[in-house]
Amino acid sequence: MPLPIVHLAIAVALHDGAEPSADFLLGSLAPDAIHMRPNTSRPDKDRTHLLEKPQAETDPRDYYRAVSAWMDAYCLVHPNQRELATGYASHLLADWLWFREIFLPFCDRHGEVAESTTRAQVYYREADQLDLWLFERMPCATRCGRN
Repeated sequence: MPLPIVHLAIAVALHDGAEPSADFLLGSLAPDAIHMRPNTSRPDKDRTHLLEKPQAETDPRDYYRAVSAWMDAYCLVHPNQRELATGYASHLLADWLWFREIFLPFCDRHGEVAESTTRAQVYYREADQLDLWLFERMPCATRCGRN
């Protein structure tokens, strides 16, 4: 759903001015790492995002419980990786909110687009612009060679 810089901006915002740990930042990007694997499919992404059925068909309370249960189980087995797990959970919940509050309304507004452009192309063009805008305004942009 949101692109990487959105997830990083959320990770930074969740820390109220304190710098998030590297583990938290990694976790906030980890679910989408599946896109880097060749020959992945929708079921692969659904697995990394803890989805048993399409988001539109999943009750928000059930999804929150699934994310919470995953986090508890993961931290039980990997107690030293709580920051990674918390970042991962922040990604999943951000995707959930993005889907409900941004993506579905976008689809409603852009149900019909020009023949030369698909809705996905319009969506990702807009999302890329948002990602760039956020990156240029993030506190770490100066350390990354921007500003």
